Formats: sequence, C-alpha cells, structure tokens
Amino acid sequence: MDPLALFDAIKVRGHKNGTATMAVLIDHGADVNYMAKNWATPLLHSVHYRSKEKLLYLLKHGADPTIRGRVSKDTPAESAQRRGDQELFEILKAAEVEHAQ
Repeated sequence: MDPLALFDAIKVRGHKNGTATMAVLIDHGADVNYMAKNWATPLLHSVHYRSKEKLLYLLKHGADPTIRGRVSKDTPAESAQRRGDQELFEILKAAEVEHAQ
C-alpha cells in the first residue's frame, strides 16, 4: 500500500468519500502516524486542510497528537494555533492531555 494514500484522502475537501476512503485505508493497515517527507503526519496534514472530521477520525484511530512536523517542528496543536483555528487547537490540546495519561 502506498503510505501517501492516506494524505490524498485527507485533502479531498467537501466530499464524504474522503473519510470513507480513510476508513478503508486504515482498515487495511495504513499508518496513521506515517511521517511523509513533505507533509509531516496525516494529523498535521488534516490541520493544514482544516478538516475537523478527518482529524477526529485520525485521533479515534490512534494518531499521535504529539508528533512534531519534520520541517515546521510544530505539533498539530501548535500548527492549528498558528493558523488561527481555535476549534482544532482545542481538540488537539485535549488529545495531547489524553495521550499523556
């Protein structure tokens, strides 16, 4: 399986099939914490596309909210805050706390 397929499913905007595609990929072993050369992790990629539904899906399926991007060095929460997306920031900060427990 192409490890970048999950990233393609994330960037499908406004189409419910993006989340359905993610589900199939994850069910077939896609790594929700894969570190891509240019896009960082799927969770950071979902912040970039401001996709709350996909971000929540990734968290539900084991995405690590503490992994920092290779280039930006931001956590997903820091990236959301930098982009001014308070809703995603709050979701991700809560996920960081839960992850630490």
